[in-house]
Order: sequence, then structure tokens, then C-alpha cells
Amino acid sequence: MTRSGAEEISRLREQPAAIVIIEARQLIRDCLASSLLSQSRDYEVETFSSLAEWRRERSSPPRPGTVVLRYVSGPRCRKEIEREIEDLAADGDVSLVLLSDTEDVDEMLEAIATGAKGYIPTTLSLDVARGAMSLVRSGGVFIPSGSLLSRRAGKPGDPVGPRQMFTPRQAAVLEAVQHGKANKVIAYELDLKESTVKVHVRNVMRKLGAHNRTELAVLSFNLPGSGR
Repeated sequence: MTRSGAEEISRLREQPAAIVIIEARQLIRDCLASSLLSQSRDYEVETFSSLAEWRRERSSPPRPGTVVLRYVSGPRCRKEIEREIEDLAADGDVSLVLLSDTEDVDEMLEAIATGAKGYIPTTLSLDVARGAMSLVRSGGVFIPSGSLLSRRAGKPGDPVGPRQMFTPRQAAVLEAVQHGKANKVIAYELDLKESTVKVHVRNVMRKLGAHNRTELAVLSFNLPGSGR
């Protein structure tokens, strides 16, 4: 790297961190940007209508910051957003927060497991959203506590089955492990990256207290409601 290149990188790193709002609806992104700027000048706010537009116009290398990306629920959209989360999570200077109209806890947990640092339903207040972004910018992770508490609520004595213990994607990975499939095969069948499959396997092993894949398969077959 040339001296001028190194100086340019140093200059970009010294600039205030940026919060990037990616939202197709201009009124929503402008209102959110205005609200954030009214509370603090410790960061700059940039707005874009799409992830593609941000990638075209952002500085290179990008400044450290938080990307707030609108997440639209749905089977096809979910696959696309998983890929986007993985790509953005690979950028060490970016912390990704999803802004969503849904409060599906499985989707929240799936997003965090894939690499997002926050999940903000649009049912939350603006103050809570600002606090969530501040937490993420400080290195934390945000999921609405009310959503997690409702997930845990249930009748005393009810058996905890796979659907309650794991996200849908974790359950699909676990089923594949039960059939002895390798990570590469699981990744191909579920349209995931192999590294993502490894993350899911580790998380499932942790939840069941398994130390290897064989032990994981044995323990999972004994889960209440597994149907095995």
C-alpha cells in the first residue's frame, strides 16, 4: 500500500462513525434520520433506498458504523436476507441491525445466529429504537426482551420439543445431522454457506450439551415430541 493510500484509510477511520439507513420508503428513512440527528452529533447519518445503492456510493474502505436495513419477511426474502446478513457480518467495520414489521421470534433468533447484531420491530417506540442502535454501536446485541419472554411462556409441565428449542433453520440442520449428512451436503440442500451450517451445529450442540456430532444425534432422538 502506498503512503497516500494509508493516509486516506487513516483519514476515513478518524471521521465520525456513520449510521446507514437502508429503506425504500423515503419518508420513513428521512424521519428516522432526522430523529437520530436530533439526539446526537456523535455520528453521521446516511440514507439509501437500497443495499445496492449503498454499496455503489459508499466510501472505500467504508467508515466504521451501523447499517440499519429494512427486513421484509417471507420465504424468498428470508433466503436473500440471510445472504446479505452473512456478507455484511463479514465486514468487521459494520454492525447490522434489522428493522422489521414482524415480531417472529424465530426470525429474530435466526437473524442474530446468522450475524446480525440487532432486530428492531417497528412496533417499538422511537426511543427504544434509538437505544437499540446505541447498544449495537457500543458492541452489544439487541432483541426485544418482551418477544423472548413470550417465547418462553407456556404451561408448566409441558414437554419442550424441537420446535420450542430451536429456530426453524436449526431444526432443519439438526434433522440433517440425524441422518448423518456432512456439513457440505447440508449447506447444499438448505441453500446455506458451509460456515453458516457450522454455526448452527455449534449452537444446537450447545443447547443440548453435546460434545460431538454422534452425541448430538443420540441426544436429539430422545427429545420429547421428536417423533423418533
